[in-house]
Amino acid sequence: MKALITGINGFAGFYLKKILKENGYEIFGIDIKKDKNSKHIYTGDLNNREFTLSVLDSVKPDIIYHLAATTSVRRSWEIPFQTIQNNYIVSLILMEWVKNNNKRLFIMGSGEIYGNKKNFPIKENSTVNPLTPYSLSKYMGEKSAIFLAKNFGTKIFLSRAFNFTGPGQRDVFVIPAFSKQLAEMEAGIREKILKVGNLSAIRDFSDVRDTVKAIYLITHKGKPAIPYNIASGKSYSIKEILTKLLKMVNFKVKILENREEFRKNDIKKLEGSAELLKRHTGWKPVYNLEKTLEDTLNFWRKKVSER
Repeated sequence: MKALITGINGFAGFYLKKILKENGYEIFGIDIKKDKNSKHIYTGDLNNREFTLSVLDSVKPDIIYHLAATTSVRRSWEIPFQTIQNNYIVSLILMEWVKNNNKRLFIMGSGEIYGNKKNFPIKENSTVNPLTPYSLSKYMGEKSAIFLAKNFGTKIFLSRAFNFTGPGQRDVFVIPAFSKQLAEMEAGIREKILKVGNLSAIRDFSDVRDTVKAIYLITHKGKPAIPYNIASGKSYSIKEILTKLLKMVNFKVKILENREEFRKNDIKKLEGSAELLKRHTGWKPVYNLEKTLEDTLNFWRKKVSER
């Protein structure tokens, strides 16, 4: 069996590749970053329809895991049309190929599409209300996938992943950003002042290793055209998360609020229910938040020490 991962050199792609190899898949990938270590990874822009279709026609994967995306909510406000291009139009290209070739496709969605809610945890039958270019782009892709599945029988699997983090995530995201700065302070190469954004935002964080296991199970035990929440079912304020990280270092840090870090249309709270995912696939999260934070901090400690 052949699997092709878009964004294979990215955060989730790194971990998904491991699971697929463990389960006997031959792995191929497309990534914007060049990889000299693998002849099975094609370098190029997924927006280039001819390039993307030529790779797919050459590899003929049995399943495509579409992880590549513009993933930063804040960045999506700076490049709204590019975000929709990267996250929606590319998905349409992949949908076209799997429809015409009778193959399977997984599309990574987001819990951000729910917008602001009052009742928690959020279930899949809750109304959606995209508030950012990022969440809008994800919702457009999901609706198109459901349309194709219902009208053409195309096997497209869907997720609505809430926040996930862990070792290896880029420091443009909140937990690795905190962890990197704390590791640099610990090493004596950064002043012990931490600039923060909105600490009152409340989020549901899963470990990336649990998230990619959910992705694998959705495509092997889940049902096409059903969006599955991937969530821990627990939520914490960013302040609570920062407090947990600060307890893992042996020094005091001065906290400075930076209003420029606040997001437009920021969602106050996200907390999802993964009961449908658990019922259909048997998924069970393994990592708790404390273990995820510890592993992420240790990742950045190691990275800082190698400079």
